[in-house]
Amino acid sequence: MENVFFEVADITKGLPDHLRKKNIRAIICDPARAGIGEKACLQLCRLKAPLKLAYIFCSLTALSRDLMTLSANGFKVKTVKSFDMFPFSSHVETICLLEKM
Repeated sequence: MENVFFEVADITKGLPDHLRKKNIRAIICDPARAGIGEKACLQLCRLKAPLKLAYIFCSLTALSRDLMTLSANGFKVKTVKSFDMFPFSSHVETICLLEKM
């Protein structure tokens, strides 16, 4: 594939370099339990539309906080799906598919 690249980085450090690029169409985020936080959410919101975001959450607290910031700044939640990755525990992974038009 010629139009895809993968980068493993702290989103607050890696994203500013990509803000100048105009051809980003999709991002997958799988941060630590704390989520990406308000600063990174606002950086994502500065990317040009159309943009699809797959955001994987392992904390419902981070999910609530980050989705409020993203939703208030142009992203719409399209799909939410939970996965029981750790049977017999209370831990659930959640993936949210968001879109900015």
